[in-house]
Amino acid sequence: MDILLLIYNLVLQILYCIPIVYALIFYQHTKRVLYLYVTGLFFSFSIENILICITEFNSEFAEFYDTTFMTVPTSRTIIFVAVLLFMLLTTASILKEKPNSILLSLLGIVILFMLFVPMLNDSAMKVFIYYTPCQIFSFILALYGMNRLNTCQEYYQELIAANFQRFFLWTAVFSILIILEDWIVIFHFDNYGNPGLHIMNRSFTENLMSIYFIFAALRIFVPHLRHMLLPADTVILSEPDQQTKPTDTPKAEISSEVHTASLDTVSAHLADYSKLYLFSRDHQLTPREQHILILLLENKTNAEIGNDLCISTGTAKAHVHNIFAKVDVKKRQQLLDVYDHYISSEVPPK
Repeated sequence: MDILLLIYNLVLQILYCIPIVYALIFYQHTKRVLYLYVTGLFFSFSIENILICITEFNSEFAEFYDTTFMTVPTSRTIIFVAVLLFMLLTTASILKEKPNSILLSLLGIVILFMLFVPMLNDSAMKVFIYYTPCQIFSFILALYGMNRLNTCQEYYQELIAANFQRFFLWTAVFSILIILEDWIVIFHFDNYGNPGLHIMNRSFTENLMSIYFIFAALRIFVPHLRHMLLPADTVILSEPDQQTKPTDTPKAEISSEVHTASLDTVSAHLADYSKLYLFSRDHQLTPREQHILILLLENKTNAEIGNDLCISTGTAKAHVHNIFAKVDVKKRQQLLDVYDHYISSEVPPK
């Protein structure tokens, strides 16, 4: 039994590490704070699981941890507050808005409540009312997320709205299930007498919720990772040789950073990568705009571009508009015509 429990904890820790690594990679490439929030959320889950694992294998630590929990539950309160805060920040980032002031106030009330509960007499009810506000908050947060997606459907991509509707729905369901599990365990299995204090610190329903969060995160992360890392079957867009440069070139500094484009997906327009670079340089496209130009040449929509690059459709649309302005066109077909004319020229236009 102990071996199974150890394996369970090891698997859980490995699962927590996976989205942390993905989120840090994404943050390194995009600098979006959303990925820091995701990292913080799973790091909090990981720390909580480590502490619970120690209580399951070390009776002396378990006695100390349980006794402290009944008097001054500092460590558990910090972890719970961190989880709730990162859930709130992640939700706000998903919805592309600032954290709701009412939810922030409600979180503050929950924190104060958790700080004052230990003053009550030791009992099962004391423990139950300590845990319950956390799940009530996550339930309300999930309802808020679903409501925002429903009332502002035109603001969110259909695929993103559907995915996060499901995410918020299951968060609400798990919140209720955790309360039910707490009720059963606290009032029927735990012992809060002194002496004889015995507390089951692990909530398996909470573990299931965190595992669901992991797979929900991976479902979003994995399809986009190939656009941020250099796959084996890619071609590097770099500055052409000095002999192929036009003699008269703009002085604007255009980055010659490494860009990648899959051989299987990039259209025939990209056959001459040197000219693609020159086109981007002559029209003073930024590195991000050069990448979006590749996707435009693949006839991808603004929504698809945003999905590929992990940016909002509005941001993708703004980049496309900037490209149109720099190339001096107003429509996608005009952009394709200008690019076709450019790459078919013996000497690229100056």
